[in-house]
Amino acid sequence: MRPSRLVVALLLALAALATACEPSIPEGVFACTADADCPPGLVCRALPARCFSTREPLPDGG
Repeated sequence: MRPSRLVVALLLALAALATACEPSIPEGVFACTADADCPPGLVCRALPARCFSTREPLPDGG
């Protein structure tokens, strides 16, 4: 039994959407002791021992 064209089109559209999504990983959520403990693109800050996008805190501007 062959799948209908509509089913194939829907599966292709779903696959395209799934590959276009990139998860958003919030900063300061993952505990760490080294950079290797963090997700890609994040580094481990010694204090508070969490993963962030930069090694040093950003200035607060004030």
